[in-house]
Amino acid sequence: MSIHYVNEVNLVAIFLTLQLSTIWAETADNARSAARTFVLGGLSEKHHGVSNFWVADRINDIDLEALRILSVCYERAKEILQQNRKLMDAVVDGLIQKKSLSKQEFLRLVKLHGSIKPMSPSIIDLRIAKRAKFDEEMKKNQKKIPVGSNSS
Repeated sequence: MSIHYVNEVNLVAIFLTLQLSTIWAETADNARSAARTFVLGGLSEKHHGVSNFWVADRINDIDLEALRILSVCYERAKEILQQNRKLMDAVVDGLIQKKSLSKQEFLRLVKLHGSIKPMSPSIIDLRIAKRAKFDEEMKKNQKKIPVGSNSS
């Protein structure tokens, strides 16, 4: 979803305005729709694993969670673009000179000028890691119990 906002955030970072232009209104609508679908599918941090929980009185909760997700994605995209201002300038210069950049040229510019900090793990990543650790502990415990012993 952060990708949906990259162009809009780029404009915000450059022109220091926080209003969505009409050019990017459709992109913002697509991002909102994707975030809402994400929440309705039970994939948000607040409603992880709970699908089909939406009823008329929960629509506001769903919309608030979707808005929170969009806000997080928007801020992340803005942060990435602000950290990579040199990269954006280099890409613009390259496009002005050549009118297009190959994948290799773009990746070279990213390597020279780009910097992306890794995202903090999501709730889903944390749960997967905890589940893997739990499964590993269970396997260790099973190996410790002698075969044929009665634990009761």
